[in-house]
Amino acid sequence: MGRRSKQGYSVRTQKNPLETTIKKVMNNDKTLVVDTPEGISNFRNKVLLSGLELELMGMKMSRGQSCATIIKKEFGLKGNKQSIRDQFAKMLGKE
Repeated sequence: MGRRSKQGYSVRTQKNPLETTIKKVMNNDKTLVVDTPEGISNFRNKVLLSGLELELMGMKMSRGQSCATIIKKEFGLKGNKQSIRDQFAKMLGKE
């Protein structure tokens, strides 16, 4: 089960590393489960807003379409990234 690392510490190997992660999440008191279509949509919109704010700082959230492009297409907003962020935040009631 165990093996020695270079530093001499005992390292426990696992068959499924995801198993430990799942247990940590399940044992966390601050776990939030979003399982309704409305909740998933709200969470996605919040992530899009956060991603757009990252884009305003010069970072990218993913390799695919930018959050600004996704928001423009889905909600029909126009303008630059800052004006899209302001409009979208107002739609979500964040401002």
